Amino acid sequence: MAIPSECANFRDSGLLGLEQWPTLNRSNPDFYRQLIEYYRVRASVASVSFALSNDGQILAENASVELRLLDVSQDLLLVEPGELPERPTVVDGPDHYIRSIRPRFGVDDGDLAVQRLPEQWQVTVHFGRIRPKETIWSRDLLWIGARSSRVLALSGRIYADNIPDPIPANDTSILR
Repeated sequence: MAIPSECANFRDSGLLGLEQWPTLNRSNPDFYRQLIEYYRVRASVASVSFALSNDGQILAENASVELRLLDVSQDLLLVEPGELPERPTVVDGPDHYIRSIRPRFGVDDGDLAVQRLPEQWQVTVHFGRIRPKETIWSRDLLWIGARSSRVLALSGRIYADNIPDPIPANDTSILR
């Protein structure tokens, strides 16, 4: 769905009192276009979370899962949490500029990574240490969508530093 070019610009009518602070609080002229794009993206994807259980008797160190989703038709859309658009604001105030600055030091990059490969997607989820008989859920969500209903065949492997051979992991899901 394309955003119509005739979508009106947002104009401050003066009712919000923004004219008092013109340099800090500017009305966002692209608000309506950004809002349409925000809802278009959010409506086209659904969140997926991941969990990993340690059924063994020893601690699993640095556990991770690597999944591959075949996408020959290039029909799928996989979105990491940081790539989802934020809900636009009517006013581009100081908080808008502060939120757009990403801290670089002391920030955890998350436990989920998505990579587009030829004819497939690769999703890697890091779980860290998993105690015996414990189930850990990933902190990050994967957002996934498709242009049409389809069956997803997930194939992958489970890795841990103290597991000599990767464990095969397969799943089938229906995406509507």
